[in-house]
Amino acid sequence: MHKTALSLFGFVALALSVQAAEWLTDPEEAKQRATAEHKAILVSFTGSDWCAYCMKLRKRVFETEAFEEYASRNYVLLEIDLPEKEGFDPALKERNQQLCDSYGITAFPTVLVLSCKGHTAGGFIGGRPGPDAVMHALAPGLENARRMERIYDLPADQQAEELVRIYKSLPSRLRGAARGLRSEILRLAHSDSEALRELHAELAAEQQLDDFRRRIEESGECPAEVLRKLDEMIAQSMPQNLPVLLDAKFNLQMMTAETLDDLEAARQTLLRLAELKPEYREKIESMIRECFADPELLLEVLRQERER
Repeated sequence: MHKTALSLFGFVALALSVQAAEWLTDPEEAKQRATAEHKAILVSFTGSDWCAYCMKLRKRVFETEAFEEYASRNYVLLEIDLPEKEGFDPALKERNQQLCDSYGITAFPTVLVLSCKGHTAGGFIGGRPGPDAVMHALAPGLENARRMERIYDLPADQQAEELVRIYKSLPSRLRGAARGLRSEILRLAHSDSEALRELHAELAAEQQLDDFRRRIEESGECPAEVLRKLDEMIAQSMPQNLPVLLDAKFNLQMMTAETLDDLEAARQTLLRLAELKPEYREKIESMIRECFADPELLLEVLRQERER
């Protein structure tokens, strides 16, 4: 009887040790807990019933004892799920979509490390083979989140400088998810520092480009409406964002060209792009000579491409 009791106790202890970690679904609750427990937030943006890489990440990593032990020491866990199944709370799904939009999430899975204030500190996009690979990918973000927690006793300019270092340490693919961090830097940065003035301009340009992308997404799929929005943005754009917008406009003009006038408008867009990017002028002018030498043939080729 004694041995049986011990065996049962051991079984229960083992079951408890591998009990699934708690994933919250409320971002505000996650922030409150992270603040109270002095932890970072680990947020998984997932499509739990349609995204194959999301399912593999959960099974191979998030449900393992090694990851759960690591996560319990360092994070409050938050899951932002956009499933396709019926019966999922519509209000929660709408809130999750809004959260994806606010962080600029365009690929699944995306896993972010956030500070207790909700600012992006690190993370990764896509799958990982196992717990060790995930913990390695999260390590810089965890350190950044801890640094963020310590900086708010510093003067504003020093806070901004620290946040700048963190922002610049982010992989380029994650910077689109750092809108809140950019806004915080812009709020804190004072104009009496030359370095911060330059950075202010750089971050403001990135912020504007993010806003432009959102406006394009909101304009729907009507090419004429997208072109109209692009023209508005080009008129409002900071100089450093013009090449990106002109390139997008040229590509859309070529995809939708129906007449020779449409082709000429696209050619003019490309010429304007060449003026803004002298380093590419020769290449652009060569492309114009080759592609636009026979506009009627080009128009027919574009039509055939659309019909495929």
